[in-house]
Amino acid sequence: MGRLDGRTALVTGASGGIGREIARLLACEGADLILVSRGLDTLEVVASEITMECEHISTLLLSADLALPGAACGLWERVERSGRTVDILVNSAGVGMFGGYADLDGAVEAAMLRLNIVSLTELTRLALPGMLERGFGHILNVASTAAFQAVPYFTAYAATKAYVLSYTEGLWGELTGTGVTATALAPGPTDTGFFDAANMRPSRNAGFLPPDQVGRLAIKAMLKGRPLVVTGILNRLLILAARFAPRKLATKISGTIMRSQLRES
Repeated sequence: MGRLDGRTALVTGASGGIGREIARLLACEGADLILVSRGLDTLEVVASEITMECEHISTLLLSADLALPGAACGLWERVERSGRTVDILVNSAGVGMFGGYADLDGAVEAAMLRLNIVSLTELTRLALPGMLERGFGHILNVASTAAFQAVPYFTAYAATKAYVLSYTEGLWGELTGTGVTATALAPGPTDTGFFDAANMRPSRNAGFLPPDQVGRLAIKAMLKGRPLVVTGILNRLLILAARFAPRKLATKISGTIMRSQLRES
C-alpha cells in the first residue's frame, strides 16, 4: 500500500525533467495522476512508462500551454469536468531566459512571466479551496536556488523564482493547522533540458543532480509539510553564504559567473 493510495495529483510540466520524475514517484506512492504538458504525444509515452512501473494507478492526460493568457483557468475547467479531485498540486512547469536583459525578446519574457508566475498562482488559487474544505492537500511549487538573490543575465527568471519562493512560504504560514501544506522546491543545477532551452551551456561539473534524486527530496519534504527544500549540500551552503554576504557583493559574484556562461553560449 502506498502512502498516497486514493489520492490524485495534478502535475504540470510532466513531460520531462523534474516534473516527470515527481509524477512517477507520486504514482509509485499510489497516487492517480493528471499529467499536463503542451504536447500529448510525449505525455502518452510518459504515462505508459509510469503505469508499467507503478501498477493500479489511473492517468488523465491534458494538453495545455500555460504560457498563454487564461490557460490555467481553462485547464482547471477541464479538470472539473473530468470529475477528478485534486489532492496534490505540483506546479513544475517553468522556463528560463538567459542573456543581456536589453537584448531579450519582450514577447518571450511575457510568456515566461505567465508560465512561471501567473499560471502557478492561478492553479494554486483554484485548487486550494477544495483542499481546505476536505482538510487534506499538498501544494508543491518548483522555485530555484536562483530565488535567493539577484542573478544578472538571468534577471527576470531569478525574479520569477523569488516570487514563487516568497508566495509559497507565505501560503505555508497561512495553512498551518489546516491539513493542507505548501512546499517550495529549490533545486540547483539538475540534469534536465532546462539549460538547453534557456540557451546556456553550463559545465557538467557544476554539481548537477539527477532529476529522480531531486524528485525524491521534494516529495519527502512535501509529505512532511516543510515550507522549503533545497537540493544538494553545496547549494544549501551557497545560499547560506549569499544570505550573509552583502547583497551588492553577492550580485557581483553571480554576475561574473553568469557572464562567463554568456561568452561560452
